[in-house]
Amino acid sequence: MLICIPEVLTKQQVAFFRETMAASDWEDGRTTAGSQSSLVKNNLQLPQDGATARELGEHVLQALAQCPNFVSAALPAKIFPPLFNRYGVGQDFGLHVDNAIRGIPGTAIRIRTDLSCTLFLSEAEDYDGGELVIQDRVGQQEVKLAAGDLVLYPSTSLHFVREVTRGERVASFLATKHDPGQCGPRFAVRFGPGDSVFQQSARRRRPELCAADRYLSQPHSDMGGSMKNTMRSAFLGMLFLQGPISTGWAQGSLTARTLDSAIAATKPHDLSVWMMFANADIVVKIVMIGLLLASVGTWTVLVAKTIELKRARQRAIDALVKLSDARGLSEARLALGNGDRLTAALLSEATRELKLSSDILAGPGVKERVASCFAEVDRAEGMSIKRGTGLLASVGSTAPFVGLFGTVWGIMNSFIGISKAQTTNLAVVAPGIAEALLATAIGLFAAIPAVLIYNHLARQTSAYLELVSNVSGELLRIVSRDLDRGHHASKIQAAE
Repeated sequence: MLICIPEVLTKQQVAFFRETMAASDWEDGRTTAGSQSSLVKNNLQLPQDGATARELGEHVLQALAQCPNFVSAALPAKIFPPLFNRYGVGQDFGLHVDNAIRGIPGTAIRIRTDLSCTLFLSEAEDYDGGELVIQDRVGQQEVKLAAGDLVLYPSTSLHFVREVTRGERVASFLATKHDPGQCGPRFAVRFGPGDSVFQQSARRRRPELCAADRYLSQPHSDMGGSMKNTMRSAFLGMLFLQGPISTGWAQGSLTARTLDSAIAATKPHDLSVWMMFANADIVVKIVMIGLLLASVGTWTVLVAKTIELKRARQRAIDALVKLSDARGLSEARLALGNGDRLTAALLSEATRELKLSSDILAGPGVKERVASCFAEVDRAEGMSIKRGTGLLASVGSTAPFVGLFGTVWGIMNSFIGISKAQTTNLAVVAPGIAEALLATAIGLFAAIPAVLIYNHLARQTSAYLELVSNVSGELLRIVSRDLDRGHHASKIQAAE
């Protein structure tokens, strides 16, 4: 439903409004916004506890009470106090949905908002941009009316105000509780001994209700009895609502904190990954950053170990080729030259053991000791080549649970926020839950590649260690040939 109601205010009334506002001080619209609503709200507003807002609010309520089209379309049971906002060049209000429950500052009264109203106070030709864009079942509709005209739309509609590119857009916003079943009996207008508790309380709070009743009881040639009763009921309901509101204003209890619960529901609807991260709780942000760093470490290990294994494998293959034609240890030394770390360690261990066993003629014992030394070198090489893969195992096994912790924390905070806002509107609930679930998604993003990379490197490492075993086996056979020839003493001197 989208209804445009023309001439709620006359041109003279609009001029009075603009003149009064021009002499008033404005404040940042975000001063009364919660942490989420402030991200998309960029305008100015009259202080709600100021005399100007109260005076103009009374004029708006009186004009609505005298507008049959508004009363018949909205059937208001209660009306939230009018707000007044201003958009200059470069200002806008991002996509949002009005809060389902609004509290009256300084009172315990809370109102269910069924219908929202925007009363335009600037002529359409005086500014560019600033259209009220409402999304409903039939699509997206843009509204930009003349000064004094009003648009009525469901409070559950997604809507936003486009950026003003020229001039200035001034408007009033209010919300109503639509309850046609209560308009008649609850707001009966005749005062007397039979007044209900509600009526008596209303008259005590606001004596001017009697004046309002007299005005609405006067005969009007253009209005039937049923319409007069409906307007009388709505007008009395609005004035009754204003009683405790004025009391709360007079007490000066309107602060940004009193409106946080009402505005916190207007979550930003930009659910991009960056915006979800930016809007997440600090604990969830820390979890996400930690998981992203773990993911960066995972890919760094992959690149580093791939290069290391490729080079080591090539050196081992080259060593096998060179050792295949060596008849003895001295020839192996000459073939390998300076060699690499692995072959140098194997040759060093073989030479050391042969030197220590030079006075022992029993060859088999020497060969066993050389084989034992080679096994130690193989184990050291295996530990060296596997260095860094432990990070992959840790990330793969713990990242999903770390992400789940972030999600649980985020969802807990989201439900706390939902409880404070006292609304379960999907547009309110979805962003907070999505922000929390992003932590689990990042956890899986870190864990899944870590497991796959770990398995890949484990296979590559096993293949390389098999080559290392072949190199040490080839050298052991060369040592064995030297020992069987019985010339190990001279061979030692040659190798040295």
